Amino acid sequence: MNDDPEQDATWLSLYTGARDILSPLGRENGCGEGDFWVLDDDWGNREHLIYITNLALLQPAVILALQALLKQAPGWSIYVRLDMTQKGHDWPPMGLTLMPHEIIDELKREHLPPELRSISYPGLRPWDPERDFDRDAD
Repeated sequence: MNDDPEQDATWLSLYTGARDILSPLGRENGCGEGDFWVLDDDWGNREHLIYITNLALLQPAVILALQALLKQAPGWSIYVRLDMTQKGHDWPPMGLTLMPHEIIDELKREHLPPELRSISYPGLRPWDPERDFDRDAD
């Protein structure tokens, strides 16, 4: 939490909304033993971090529902990161950055199963090192 009650309220609204979207689709677990985890720490940034451990949650309907939460929160973003280590995959850091009007593709598709390599979302653009900062530190 921070000193801005409005930002705190937005953080909580997005956190609750993300969990409401994902909970019917799988089990939340912060140790990678479930299907997802919505990070529950508010560091005062205008962002949320969601770890996905079930690739079915990359389906467009799920990602677009999460993105839709941001329409009410200008300046906020949601980082969707794949964490497949508990599933036996040693994949490099990758995911999607959701913003109200675009999705930045940081998926390293060569590691995904064939049926997901061509997955697409409206407003998708590739990660651009000239425009976007490095998320590989996640």
